[in-house]
Amino acid sequence: RGAQVKCIRTKNYRHSGNVCHELVPVGDKGTRPGEVDMPGAGGSDRELDYAVEAADNVAVFTAEIPQKMRIIKTYKFSKDTHEFDLAVQVQNLGALPLEAQGIAVNWCSGLEKVGDPKDASDVTEGRAYAAGAVEKVTAEKLKKGVMQDEVKIHGAEWLALKNKYFTVALVPGSPAEGGFLRRREGGEYKISMQIVFPAFKLEKGAETKVAVAVYSGPL
Repeated sequence: RGAQVKCIRTKNYRHSGNVCHELVPVGDKGTRPGEVDMPGAGGSDRELDYAVEAADNVAVFTAEIPQKMRIIKTYKFSKDTHEFDLAVQVQNLGALPLEAQGIAVNWCSGLEKVGDPKDASDVTEGRAYAAGAVEKVTAEKLKKGVMQDEVKIHGAEWLALKNKYFTVALVPGSPAEGGFLRRREGGEYKISMQIVFPAFKLEKGAETKVAVAVYSGPL
């Protein structure tokens, strides 16, 4: 359901007991990696049931909303690397034009905890590159309420979440906006990020496609 990423384990980095390190927060009930949101055209795909076909390093998920649209999410993995690609294709199945305020590809809040909290290894921060400069979004600033619930990054070339040892970075395949959001979970604030592609209007039978390259691994 939702065709989202449930876990990403780094086999070369392990906890005590020889357990692979997990980069997706365990038990996170919020936004999962790969969730797609289309405001104005049905919202989030979190509850959609996708059919899946997989071969080699490619997994294709397809879901339909009858007489409205088809969503195809394609994950393409690179063997023995920390990178993969996510493509999202939207097709209009209805008789009327299909409009949305944009296509947002979301990433879950924070990174899974690792190391000793005393050395700040668990602190998750955001980074964004736009207009030739890197912008920093820290969890501490969010806790103090210095920043709003949403920080928009215009013309983002990449976004990333990082802690002391690991990072997850999103690189849009075409011009897009970026954003960091916050929400409170278990008494603490967590940072999420999203890549937002432009609004679209599809006539009957037309389609649009966007893509994001993902790096998830050590710094």
